[in-house]
Amino acid sequence: MTNYENKWPSASSCFIGDDRATAASDYPLPYTFLSDTDTGMFRAAADTVGFAAGGTEVFRYTTTGVSFTGYTSVKTSAGLTAVGNNRATSLALVSQLNFISSAAASTGVTLPSAATVGIGGHVDIFHAGANAITVYGAGSDTIDGAAAATGVALTNAKRCRYYVSAAATWISAQFGVVSA
Repeated sequence: MTNYENKWPSASSCFIGDDRATAASDYPLPYTFLSDTDTGMFRAAADTVGFAAGGTEVFRYTTTGVSFTGYTSVKTSAGLTAVGNNRATSLALVSQLNFISSAAASTGVTLPSAATVGIGGHVDIFHAGANAITVYGAGSDTIDGAAAATGVALTNAKRCRYYVSAAATWISAQFGVVSA
């Protein structure tokens, strides 16, 4: 017989509690830590394991995949038209996925503020319009080193992901072309 004694966490580090908990706020969670009873795993529903941190559900694992609380659907805007010829008059983007279907010459869009999106976050633009557009930063945000009011060009029929790399700083990762 194999000795599994040294394979399990020590009794001072984990807690296996009541497995009837079905919400992140049920304390203590069935599988948690002695020093942190509101962080761990629980049975969220049939065939569904929930994970909590600080008493708040952060994601669920099911037979169909993983869903993240607060991110189960990505905000998408389709059929957008680029407008304006400067940052003040351009279309302000509010979604994570943005589909530009129409763009007259010399029009543009403005990214949400980097502070709102957060470091590590991103905004995608799928541009199918007939003309290049200018992508502006909000406030004092820069994009690839360009001032917010100057912006960067996104040629037509291109896709680009803009990442927040630091406070007030966006960098682009275009598919098929580099920001100009």
